[in-house]
Amino acid sequence: MSSDPEKPKIDAPAAPTEAHSETQVEVDTLILDYLTCIAIEKILTFILDQGTETSEELDWAVRPVQGFQRSQFPDPEGGLLTEDVQIKTRILAVADGLRKHTHTEAPDRKALPALGLEFLELCATVVERVSKKRWFDVGALWIYLATKEYQYGDDVSPSEDLLKLCSWVPNDPGLSLRWAQVRWKYVSEPSNPGDIPYRLPILATTSRQTCREFLYDLMATLDAPILIQLERGKLGDLTRAETQDLLNRVFTM
Repeated sequence: MSSDPEKPKIDAPAAPTEAHSETQVEVDTLILDYLTCIAIEKILTFILDQGTETSEELDWAVRPVQGFQRSQFPDPEGGLLTEDVQIKTRILAVADGLRKHTHTEAPDRKALPALGLEFLELCATVVERVSKKRWFDVGALWIYLATKEYQYGDDVSPSEDLLKLCSWVPNDPGLSLRWAQVRWKYVSEPSNPGDIPYRLPILATTSRQTCREFLYDLMATLDAPILIQLERGKLGDLTRAETQDLLNRVFTM
């Protein structure tokens, strides 16, 4: 009785080397950077009422970013993401929260304090990149809106997020006094409180536009994704000719 010839053994794939892992992180970072910036641009354009995408289409722009980040960078504090990309992912979170709060038929008013907190925490991490007066004004306006929404809403007691928002102070002691002064200026009761319910929609529109402009200007201080730079034909400080020469050498290696 003949026996079947012995089949050759298939070796298990080798474990990824440290160099391979580092390369994979770099590639994943490039992808996340690209997807995040594309989503931010779409959302900020939409907030300014100049976008053609629907809210559902914007959801599809954001979900891949969130899913990819959770999959490839599950630990936000793991040190794998560059500071530049970390800031961009936080900008996306604030921008998307702003979109959902201001561009829906029935916005969740309870989400406003959480959005304000997210904005202030973002600003605290980029304090050297932005005007302190400017983000103080925007942040204090969020506090004003959130407290008035609660005051004239149906909630019996303030939410935990609202309490955190109202008690938030910068970690830098040098900024705390100035922040307290700006916050007090905004939350002080106006001379005619009866006008507040009618002014809230106007203030909400103003704060939306102000916040959008702030985020847009903050993005301008960050590096454009390498993939987008390559699409534009100019990489970093290189000229277009130098960029093309570099690409030619890479693809002929």
